[in-house]
Amino acid sequence: FHLHCSTDADCFAAMGYFHAANRFFFMDFVRNSVRGKLGQLVKAGNAVMTQDFDNRRFFTTREGEPLEDALYQNASAKVRGFMDAYARGVNAWIADMRAGTNGATLTTEYDFNLIVKEAIRDWEPQDSAAVGLYVLNDLSNNSGSELEMAAAMPAFADQTLAADLFSG
Repeated sequence: FHLHCSTDADCFAAMGYFHAANRFFFMDFVRNSVRGKLGQLVKAGNAVMTQDFDNRRFFTTREGEPLEDALYQNASAKVRGFMDAYARGVNAWIADMRAGTNGATLTTEYDFNLIVKEAIRDWEPQDSAAVGLYVLNDLSNNSGSELEMAAAMPAFADQTLAADLFSG
């Protein structure tokens, strides 16, 4: 898949549409989790609410502002423009999904009884920052599990299989 666009903003919008068409459940789940709004999407009671409160505290500035808001506000005008364009692309897919046009449909994850499809909200540029924060946190704060996997690798007789299982 290659994009050829007149402007960078057009490419970001097209990429937003493409990502939503192919990865929306993950995007929706992660943005709601990081932003402490997963309880709106998933009916799972106190466990989700506790995680929402923890994430709201964890992903904040020292002043208590949501970190994704601060990242967007402090980005250059050019970067904010790209984030806005990406959000337009995601929202175009969401609009197609809601209208049942262009083949835009929700994946089977949304059929799970605990998921509230009606809670799907439009994409905000800050949602992209939230997904980025998730990835940053996931890649930065997993050294314990990586060390555990490295310690387990010698137990495998087939080191090729171990490398395959434990590669990222």
